[in-house]
Amino acid sequence: RSFPSRVTIVQVAIGSDMSGAHTLALSRNGRVYSWGYGPACGLGSTANVGAPTLVTKFFGMPPGDPDDRAGEMEPLGWGRHSHHRYRQKVSHRHLGLELLRPRIAKVAAGCGFSVALSTDGDVFTFGISIGGRLGFRTKFRAQLRPRRIEKLSEGTVDVAAGAGFVLLCSAAGRLLSWGDNSKGQLGIGHLQESHEPVVLGRACPAAFVMTSVATGDSHSLALDSAGHVYSWGGEGGPMTGQG
Repeated sequence: RSFPSRVTIVQVAIGSDMSGAHTLALSRNGRVYSWGYGPACGLGSTANVGAPTLVTKFFGMPPGDPDDRAGEMEPLGWGRHSHHRYRQKVSHRHLGLELLRPRIAKVAAGCGFSVALSTDGDVFTFGISIGGRLGFRTKFRAQLRPRRIEKLSEGTVDVAAGAGFVLLCSAAGRLLSWGDNSKGQLGIGHLQESHEPVVLGRACPAAFVMTSVATGDSHSLALDSAGHVYSWGGEGGPMTGQG
């Protein structure tokens, strides 16, 4: 089985680690299909997926709900206590989340996790949570449905996923990152991981703003509005282009 006959794919992303590989495919009408390593597919199950399958459920906190509740409210989390919740099919409304219907503009994939950017500038993550790669704190091993990162208040114009971290460019032209930082890939001046988005210090002159980002497994790049490229991470190795 492949994609439905009227579906046109405009972008794909591939992620892999020792547990398995997964693929995301974005259609022209802003819908996401996934297959491969189950926890990273966003379909509510840990079972591996053998064919392109539409991701139908995206979640987020309702307007006005306090952020400090979010860490306790996953729909279909996987790990400690989560199997009981999944078997009981607890309502997402009871868990404090609402079902959203975003139109997706871009997808990215890392090691065992996935990222989706909506046309409204919202960012959703799902998959394995180790090392803070999902951008929010959770007691579960994985987030099995896409969940919006509520602490991104500026909107997002571009996003990229490394092996275990995420880098994004906000609508205000600022860079934010989270996740694994063992090789300095977050660009925040130390090597500690971050479970929530952190704003990077300003790299470009005040007259310019950042416009796009890219990542490798453990290094990062950003492009500003004047066409200048910035790189960091990878323990300062040749992959950054700085010798």
